[in-house]
Amino acid sequence: MVSWRRALPLIGAACVGTALALGLGTAYADAEPQEGASAPVAATDATYPTVAIYRLYNRWTGEHLYTPSSSERDACVDEGWAEEGTGWYAPRSSGTPVYRLYNPYAGYHLYSSDLDEVRSLASLGWRVENDGKAYFLSGGEEPMLRLYNPNSGLHLLTESTDEYRFLEQCGWVPEGTRLYASGVSRGSASWPMGECAIATEESEGALEASVSLSGVGEGAAARLVALAGDASVGFGLRAGGDPAESPVEFLVENALGDDAQTVKLVSCGFGELGSTYRLLMEIQPTGVVDVYVNGVRVKSVKNPGLAGSAVELRLEAAGASVGDEVQATFSDVKLKDRGRYRADEAYGWRTRIADDACGVTADLSQFPTTVSLGGTVSDLADGEGARTMRGVGSVSLTRR
Repeated sequence: MVSWRRALPLIGAACVGTALALGLGTAYADAEPQEGASAPVAATDATYPTVAIYRLYNRWTGEHLYTPSSSERDACVDEGWAEEGTGWYAPRSSGTPVYRLYNPYAGYHLYSSDLDEVRSLASLGWRVENDGKAYFLSGGEEPMLRLYNPNSGLHLLTESTDEYRFLEQCGWVPEGTRLYASGVSRGSASWPMGECAIATEESEGALEASVSLSGVGEGAAARLVALAGDASVGFGLRAGGDPAESPVEFLVENALGDDAQTVKLVSCGFGELGSTYRLLMEIQPTGVVDVYVNGVRVKSVKNPGLAGSAVELRLEAAGASVGDEVQATFSDVKLKDRGRYRADEAYGWRTRIADDACGVTADLSQFPTTVSLGGTVSDLADGEGARTMRGVGSVSLTRR
């Protein structure tokens, strides 16, 4: 939650306007720089990487700055801006360009994907920064709300409806949804905590664990899996690319069979590499699978192959390509089988380590309290070409 105030003289803001010198945005546009940067440059056909949009606050002016550049973020912090973490994540693929404009008379910025608004403000003397190219993209399912402060002229972008309503009560003018994000930042400290747990929800089978993931490469993953024949649902964390630039994604992989056309991926938001999250996956007799992060349901999917079937429950660590490094830790693991869970029951897990010479192996030295799966993917299992994660090490869990 932030409060607003009237704008004071611009102090400690030398970092603003340094974006061009820092190379900001060169990866995000497909057009040549335009002299004067007085108009936006189309960038809708570009392929964009996943990017964290950092949020900063200038306590002297009340302005919030949003940038995908860690260099600009660090420069602003050095000048006295308060770092407020990652505001949201720009989409992975092409979408609607978002432009950053600077008002040289008032000393603040505006972010817009509306070309008419951008051109109108440029005609009034606002500068379209980054040589007229997009700073990042708008796209995805997460709405980003914009407000206007009529006293200071400042704008604010937020994914939080609570912050939006609070500022409206303080006199800000609500402008509704102006951008979309592929995911909002909910790190380990800010993911909401719910009350759902394996013991409180009705289900035929369920698997719950505290999960953390470390890794680099094309697709390191840690997940809970329900499997019946060729049908499976996996839910967990996946990291890809440079951890400094790519978020850790909560992902559901719903596989109706081994055919690539029957594998569907569903994103459930983003977290942080190395942080621990409480994950729960519940399987209903109808084949509906509900997945939870920290006790909050984030998605439901349906897999007919799991309906009425004996379901095998697994803990998995995986990679998409040879050379991927993965380290997954599962602790305080709980299991519900045939609709039954008892906290006081001594489970005495039976385990089956599936190590298809892929390089990912299990450490059961602290089993059953903790299961560690990790290694460098050295081989990809045959016949798994349709699956997103193909170098897999797993531990199967059943009751005695």
